[in-house]
Amino acid sequence: MFMDRATYTDANKIEYFELSLKDGGPAAEWFKNLEEEKRLTWSALVTEFDERWPARQALVKSQEEKQEELKDARIMEAELGKKVTMKGVEVWMHIVWADKVQQLARAIPDNGNLLVSVARDNMAPSLRATVPPSNKTWDTFCKAVREVGTTELREKMAERKEAEQMKAELERMRSNPNRQPPPTPLKVAAAALDRMKLGPTIPAPNFGPVQTSNSTLQPTTTQNGQIMQTAYLAMVMKWHSNNPGAKAGTKVRPYPLTPGTAALGSGECTKCGMMGHFWESCTATPAAIIPPFESKWRCKVNSIRRTVNAPTTSVNVVNVDVNKLTEGELHQHLESFFSSQGKGQGSSD
Repeated sequence: MFMDRATYTDANKIEYFELSLKDGGPAAEWFKNLEEEKRLTWSALVTEFDERWPARQALVKSQEEKQEELKDARIMEAELGKKVTMKGVEVWMHIVWADKVQQLARAIPDNGNLLVSVARDNMAPSLRATVPPSNKTWDTFCKAVREVGTTELREKMAERKEAEQMKAELERMRSNPNRQPPPTPLKVAAAALDRMKLGPTIPAPNFGPVQTSNSTLQPTTTQNGQIMQTAYLAMVMKWHSNNPGAKAGTKVRPYPLTPGTAALGSGECTKCGMMGHFWESCTATPAAIIPPFESKWRCKVNSIRRTVNAPTTSVNVVNVDVNKLTEGELHQHLESFFSSQGKGQGSSD
């Protein structure tokens, strides 16, 4: 520092110090009002200055504070798919978050990777669904987060949004002042089945050739139609709950079909679920488009049915007294029913 040069006298140092002060600033006012004897020598001036303006000590965080900072590091659903500028470069928010938590983990340090699960819990649900839980070290976990593609992330966000909309619709129907809200989705579904007019038999899910059938599921009243829709939404929510991470239905976990749509695997449009046209020429309004999961399921079945010829079996739901079923039996019965019904052009696969 220039003040330490041996060639400078106390008077030189004091003069340079005074010149370095900002006019009208608090330090300049302090120096101006300082008693004469306290600024005659450089050492006396330094003593007075340090007493008036003590040096600030750098904050040293404890390990507990560092852990709390890591536990508070979250990335929200609304931040996904957005970019921020870091040192002049645009970076995806989930990559910025991964860099941050890894730095916090090293600062603790969490050499045993004990807090990886905490960081995972702090992830937005859509991001968490794209990162396998097998990444249990900070290096593999943060690497997996950084490698998440934006296309996959947007698909997960769309699926979550759809599930939330279904949940909101179910809650809206439950709170309908025109009827008594159902106690549980299962009881609602049981009431729907008990009041519907059903044909004699409904083909069970299969991947064989399309079987022609005129059996349809028709609500007897408008209220029953609401009950049926509520039951359908309940089954969709249950499917997503039982199949986290699944991208489409399968033969062992068929996706519930929208009431009023065509039979599964009947050559129907996989965009709206109706007959008479295909996806390319579909003019359905956004409200009439079936959920993405159902669309994928219909595409899959329509593709398989052209090459596989499996025998058809039947299941009769007419003679089932749903009011006498146990909770577990009712779950199984409803899953079978909704996976086999489109309700528009007869039974579905």
